[in-house]
Amino acid sequence: MKKLLFRGLLKNYKKIIPILSTLLMIFCSLPGNVSGAPGLNYRDIQIGDIKNTSESVYDYIGKLIKANLTDALKKIPYITIPTNERKILAAELGIPDGEISSRLPPRVIKKDGSNVFLPIYISGEYSLDRKTDIVSVKIEMENRATGIHRVLANENIPINDLVLNPGPIINKAIKNLVKYKLYTISLVSLPENAEIYVDRSFVGKGSVNNFFILPGYHTFTAMLEGYRDYSEVININNDNMKIELPLEPYQSEVSIQISTQPLNSTIYFNEKLIGKTPDVVSLTPGEEDVIVLKKDGFRSKMIPINEKLWIPQEGERPIKYKISTKLINQQRIPVLIETTEKHKKKAKLYSYIGFGFLGASILLGTQKTIEEQKSDIYGNMGNENYEKAKNNSELLRYLTWGGTGLTIALFTKSFMEILKYFNGYKELSIIKNNCNSMAK
Repeated sequence: MKKLLFRGLLKNYKKIIPILSTLLMIFCSLPGNVSGAPGLNYRDIQIGDIKNTSESVYDYIGKLIKANLTDALKKIPYITIPTNERKILAAELGIPDGEISSRLPPRVIKKDGSNVFLPIYISGEYSLDRKTDIVSVKIEMENRATGIHRVLANENIPINDLVLNPGPIINKAIKNLVKYKLYTISLVSLPENAEIYVDRSFVGKGSVNNFFILPGYHTFTAMLEGYRDYSEVININNDNMKIELPLEPYQSEVSIQISTQPLNSTIYFNEKLIGKTPDVVSLTPGEEDVIVLKKDGFRSKMIPINEKLWIPQEGERPIKYKISTKLINQQRIPVLIETTEKHKKKAKLYSYIGFGFLGASILLGTQKTIEEQKSDIYGNMGNENYEKAKNNSELLRYLTWGGTGLTIALFTKSFMEILKYFNGYKELSIIKNNCNSMAK
């Protein structure tokens, strides 16, 4: 077979090489592989220097502004791309401008050594008046695609205020950059070490300040082990809103021992699955609590829990419950026997058919090999039967694979029916044992 395959490759190499070359050219021309193609998926924002025009001892202020600016830019939902800018970006990439969205998420890039594509370049400068301790800060942007230059923020701030909270000037610069309404909010959880989520996305732990968010309704969630999750939908319609997310602690847990007859019944507490009997479960107190015990073929048992039972006295307070199942078990035996026998018969039927398809697949595979050899011999001789033998071998190959697939499917189905048969037989044995023990 290996020799036949090698001969086939040698004969058809002139056809194979052009196909591979075409595929390689198509792959290399895809937009995702072009240097600078990130403009299709996100808008590059490059942060340059925040220059210090005063004494070098105050260089740390520039680093502080740059770090906060970088962090804030990463939290922007998207950058609006006007029509003229989309056309320029598309022309540079050699694609239709319709393939570039009017809203792209930002990709913040450091100045040094990064490959960027016509970025929005942000830089700035500052100086400190030592007499008044006032810092003059200017942040500006240049769109390298359109050539537009704008000042995003130009403020005079006391140095202590800037160092302790650079948020106000950073927020102003960001809101002037994005060209759409963007609010800033603060989030705090009570207690303070809870995980905070906004619209199901993790945003921080404990407290989140200067969080950028679009106007409208948003879901705020706080989660902490040992506390009930807090979730609330809030309409964000003002800037600088402060939102508190209070969590309530769970009350102390108590243990309840639950056993049933028969065993292996499913335990639900307030419609939530918590285990299978017999089991000792730890539950949290609450009002109108209900335990429900369920098992296929048996009547469910609902047990309302009296609130007084939640009060632990001298440690754990075990409670035992049993389900009487004698009548139901006796009625279920004939049905279960019939169902189990059906699974057994189906397993045999699927296995017999599977062996039939297995034999057919082997015969088809053998015939396919013969036709391939004929095709190879006729091809070398230039015989007119070459095409016929080749077509026959192709048809037989598909039939062989089809027969093999059906064989695997039938044997799998037979195996599943065997498992159902044994499970039914096991359940039948348990029911009979339960009935015998209850009769005694």
